[in-house]
Amino acid sequence: LISQKNDNKKYLSKSYILLGYYCEDRSDYSAGLKHYLAALSVYKSIGNDRGIADCYINIGNAYMYLGKYSEVLESYFSGLKIYEKLGIDRGVASAYDNIGSIYSYLGNLEYALKNNLQSLKIFKKIGDKEGIAYAYNNIGIVYYKQGKYIEALESHNASLKLKREIGDSAGVGNS
Repeated sequence: LISQKNDNKKYLSKSYILLGYYCEDRSDYSAGLKHYLAALSVYKSIGNDRGIADCYINIGNAYMYLGKYSEVLESYFSGLKIYEKLGIDRGVASAYDNIGSIYSYLGNLEYALKNNLQSLKIFKKIGDKEGIAYAYNNIGIVYYKQGKYIEALESHNASLKLKREIGDSAGVGNS
């Protein structure tokens, strides 16, 4: 990488992130993980906490695709802790939503709902309609798995309404 030759660590870390995205788009999750871990190392060396938090989320996503769920949660919680320390509400809310989704997938519906509701609360506080819509959708999934069909329908309808409002046609199909 050119940024390696120039010893520009800021751009080097971004290059690794972009390579990770590229690998994930090609379903090469192990290679994506390798690039995210390299970016994490660079961000740590320059003390970029925001970059470190973002890397932990990307690392968690890669582990999710690889089916390594304990590593997913560990990575998401690491990112969450840093976002909280930095006061980055959108990052905190997204991390809670991701954590809720993993707990839902693993069948721990109590923790899934707790995290998704926390995500919804923060997304509402900051007025992030897209985040609110995705949180409602994930809450609906948990309610459905719990057999609470009326609550599930209400949550999915709330998500659908917001996704239509913001013009998220792909999201409309998921609600």
